[in-house]
Amino acid sequence: MKTEDMLSQPVALPDGIDYDDYIIGTYVVNYPAIFPMASGGITPTMVPKVMQDLGNDIVIGLGGGIHAHPQGPVAGGKAFRQAIDATMKGVSLEEYAKTHKELAASVKLWADPFKKGL
Repeated sequence: MKTEDMLSQPVALPDGIDYDDYIIGTYVVNYPAIFPMASGGITPTMVPKVMQDLGNDIVIGLGGGIHAHPQGPVAGGKAFRQAIDATMKGVSLEEYAKTHKELAASVKLWADPFKKGL
């Protein structure tokens, strides 16, 4: 059977499972929804935009943004937490960075990640 023929075949779903639930997998884990996830080169200075776009109930995959922090990975983790806290409080990263040295280093290093201003 060709791939295009297989894709056009109806999926046999268990009784009580609708197609939308099947597609997003909610029937497998019995959760009403899934979390959006941003990942791939995310830095603390991107947090406000990511949260604006995806909301507060999200997962952010962090790797390089933590480990590339100039003060080390512990400071990188703190900088992300500080960026999240600032965003949740409605405070700009620049303002919050005045009293949070880890975030200040991130704001300096990754000043304008989207080239549109923070």
